[in-house]
Amino acid sequence: MSFNNLVDDGKQVKLSDISASLSVYEGVAGQDFIGNSITFKVVEKEKYDKVFKESALVYATMIQINGTIEGINSGTIPTEGDFAKANIGFAIKDIPEMKGRIERLQEQIKVLNPKDDFKGLEMKKAPRAADGINHAQKQLTESTNLLPKISENLAEVSKKVIKK
Repeated sequence: MSFNNLVDDGKQVKLSDISASLSVYEGVAGQDFIGNSITFKVVEKEKYDKVFKESALVYATMIQINGTIEGINSGTIPTEGDFAKANIGFAIKDIPEMKGRIERLQEQIKVLNPKDDFKGLEMKKAPRAADGINHAQKQLTESTNLLPKISENLAEVSKKVIKK
């Protein structure tokens, strides 16, 4: 039995899931900061799957933006390049809305109750749903912790990348 197998109950977030403008950088070392590292549970119940996927997308966005900002600040990512412009461009649009997005997802998670929502033959999915809730909560907590740092650094980096 392999514990790395995500076939039955999980999916991976790809860079193109965050933004279509980033799809050309998918899998590129030093540009795809999420790689295959961010996953979410799938339990085949829409309200769960939607929250799990959205939480993973928020977290992936934060990781990608943070990696880009760190790369620009360390000099490994040139400010003039298309990569920096694409990442900072979508970050400027997404980050101001991120706190509200995280709060809405956290509220949605609070009303998920696997013991009540999975009955009959679906009961076997309840433990996966509970794992999914924990996983989504961790992703949202980490996203919340990254948000102030990213917001502050984004203001500075955007001045370097997007010259008026």
